[in-house]
Amino acid sequence: MSMLRDLVFSDLFVTDSPLTSWCKETPDTLTVTAIPPELGSELTELRKQLETASTNPTFRVDWGGDLRMRVARVTVADGQLVFVCRRYRPLPGSLVSLGVPQSIADKLLDPSLKEGLVVFIGKAGSGKTTLATSFIRERLAAFGGVCWTIENPIELPLQGQHGKGWCYQIEASSDDEIGPAVRHMLRTTPNIIFIGEVRDGLAVREAIAAATSGHLVVTTFHAGDLLTGLARLSRLAGDDAAAALADGLRVGVHLRLSHAEPGKPSRILSVEPIWMSGQVADGLRSIVRDGNFHLLKSEVERQRRNFVMGKLP
Repeated sequence: MSMLRDLVFSDLFVTDSPLTSWCKETPDTLTVTAIPPELGSELTELRKQLETASTNPTFRVDWGGDLRMRVARVTVADGQLVFVCRRYRPLPGSLVSLGVPQSIADKLLDPSLKEGLVVFIGKAGSGKTTLATSFIRERLAAFGGVCWTIENPIELPLQGQHGKGWCYQIEASSDDEIGPAVRHMLRTTPNIIFIGEVRDGLAVREAIAAATSGHLVVTTFHAGDLLTGLARLSRLAGDDAAAALADGLRVGVHLRLSHAEPGKPSRILSVEPIWMSGQVADGLRSIVRDGNFHLLKSEVERQRRNFVMGKLP
């Protein structure tokens, strides 16, 4: 018997009728996929559960025992209530298995990377959270320690033991809670702090403060390219935090997923990083401090060539 859990989708749009409900196979696809008619009755039952599950704009729902989804409640122009359900994915594999080049994965897993800000940048559906989660899991497994997360909402089940280390996850009900939660986490002796996504100035400033006080802070940020993302992050932090960002930033990684074949759900990951380290570190920090992010372009290209040749920055 066909069931919703067997349907291939990343996002499910549940309207007031199965006939106008639809799904996307991947987050960045432009193809509208109709729901098979045989799933109509199950979709109707799901709609009933979504209407009573929560009054929050975003929430989680479990359906059929093994289908977990993050749900956004949206009222559109004609007054119709639409539920946009993002399917939770299983925990990812290693960085290399996800498509990160071995040389970049080795650098991300360098034992000397113990503090500072690591930010994964990309568009929606580019794999930011997946890569960040894999990065945290591998570091906990290899080096131990404890990671605390603050997420709105939790996207991947990271809580528990991972090799030598442990992770504890906290879900914020709104973005306003993220900044204060990061400040509170400093009392829990974390080695790693993961912020699901920074969206406001307070969260960015608290992330920078934690990163410059001896913690490894990992976060994601929405932007179309690496340098634009870093510039927007700096502006969001505000003038008073620009110098601190320059001191705290260790790694910026831009991610992009492209389809291997037109119309196919399988995708290829492209990774573009910049490390604020090595002999050029002081010069790069000066550029960030002054806000001249366009001047980082040549360094990004230099590091890209070095990674291709197996040279680590």
